[in-house]
Amino acid sequence: MVIKCSCNRYEQYGLLCRHAFCVLCLCGIKEFPKKYVMRRWTRDVPKKTKVSSFDQNAAGNQVESASSIVREIMTATEHIVNRLVTNVDLLSLYRDQVIESKLKVDSADLPAESLDKNARLANILRADQPCSSSSATILPPSGIRNKGCGSNKRLKSFREVSSSRISKKPKTRGCLICGGHGYNSRTCKMKTTVADSQKTS
Repeated sequence: MVIKCSCNRYEQYGLLCRHAFCVLCLCGIKEFPKKYVMRRWTRDVPKKTKVSSFDQNAAGNQVESASSIVREIMTATEHIVNRLVTNVDLLSLYRDQVIESKLKVDSADLPAESLDKNARLANILRADQPCSSSSATILPPSGIRNKGCGSNKRLKSFREVSSSRISKKPKTRGCLICGGHGYNSRTCKMKTTVADSQKTS
């Protein structure tokens, strides 16, 4: 059987899409095709994966065997919890047994190394321990603005923009006789006074 869908979910994520499940149900297929179950989604994970939940420096030369045992313990514990999750009494009994085993291990005289935060982080990331003696101060960059952060100016309405344009218009011409504004040389009071004085003379 070959299952192919145009959404290409299996090619991208390794999981069949809902369209494929719908077609399988309509065709009356009861058994799921095993070739479409990728190994990385099952409990049978490759043995090359390493479990970093313990101190590998304390394990010494037995890191590989310790990793295999830890993987088996975690798989068995997950299986037991999944089976007992529907029965609260048995689940609580299993919890008591685990706590009792934990107390026995704590009371036993075993060499235990207390690692600080940097050492545990380096052990998980499988990297060298960062040097704590060197310190660097990183300051934010100056004079750089992100795109879309705005211009720190408020948006003006059309009426406000038009009124500001009117106020910015140059002033009208003033009077040529006295230099005043708001009137011209024909309606200037000084012109009338000059004309009256010439008539009297």
